[in-house]
Amino acid sequence: MANISLKRLFEAGDFKAKSKETGKVVHFKSKDSYQAALKAGTHEDPNAKKGEEPKGTANPNDMFGGDYAKDRGGETPKSDGMETVKSIAAMTGLRTQAVAGWADENGVNLSKVADDINSKKLKPMDFMTAISGNPGNKYAKDIIAKYSQSAPKEEPTSKPKEARKGNPTVNKEAKKKAEEFGITPQKLGKEGYKKAMYQAAVEALTDSNYHDEARDLVASIEGKPEWANRVDYPKMDDPKYDEKMKAIRTTGVDSSEYWGSEGEAHELGRKVSQASGWGGVEAADGIAFALRMNGFHKEADKIQSIFDNKPYMRESSTKLTSMIKK
Repeated sequence: MANISLKRLFEAGDFKAKSKETGKVVHFKSKDSYQAALKAGTHEDPNAKKGEEPKGTANPNDMFGGDYAKDRGGETPKSDGMETVKSIAAMTGLRTQAVAGWADENGVNLSKVADDINSKKLKPMDFMTAISGNPGNKYAKDIIAKYSQSAPKEEPTSKPKEARKGNPTVNKEAKKKAEEFGITPQKLGKEGYKKAMYQAAVEALTDSNYHDEARDLVASIEGKPEWANRVDYPKMDDPKYDEKMKAIRTTGVDSSEYWGSEGEAHELGRKVSQASGWGGVEAADGIAFALRMNGFHKEADKIQSIFDNKPYMRESSTKLTSMIKK
């Protein structure tokens, strides 16, 4: 059964039903009164086949009908009704037809959008920009991907059996600072968030003097194991200093976007490093904790796994003083 266009609901101002008493077709100007008449049994759909269940007996909040639910494993989605569209228009300052038309064109579930705007998970300004901005803008792409009617529900990566819990105080600070700096998936999008958190983790490690581990992490992220090797930086008085440094900065770990970051990710890494007392393990665990709180378990696993084979992690004592490098 084809989905009913939201845009058409605004354009249609005439709902027809056949009176069971007179046999005449009656024109209703309101969809609610039309459905009420069908449900009351005084009128019937003139186009309904004999024996077919009248449209008015269907769930009035289910604009897509039973076939839609069957096609999706029996789960009936919350509908994008007229009130939903009007509510979003009021919250975003957009015209109702603009909201409805854009949602129809891109297959966006407006009920979910409205829920997230109300719960402040989605900013009204972001949704407004998605519709009123240039076609294909970043906000439009993110919202279409997240709220698509047909997009499969994204399942979070399974949590590891024994993820390192880290230091609760550092974990709390990492999450708090990430939000203060605006490093959230809601603001940056999924990919932007992952990139910033990886950069923050690398910065936290280097700021804690865990340079080997920072290279391990970048090598793992980039899929270039050779980048984990220590870099042979030339001395300042080397006649070929500039030439060698240029090669290092363009071919090695220094060329990675995750190494030597700037801006909010850089500051987040430094703040978490300081909160941990410059303990690289706890700093990395703090970044991983913040990632897990947003459902990014795979990325958190990658960060914490760089310590898996480190000799100092096998020591009987894991106190902060035993982790700080000399």
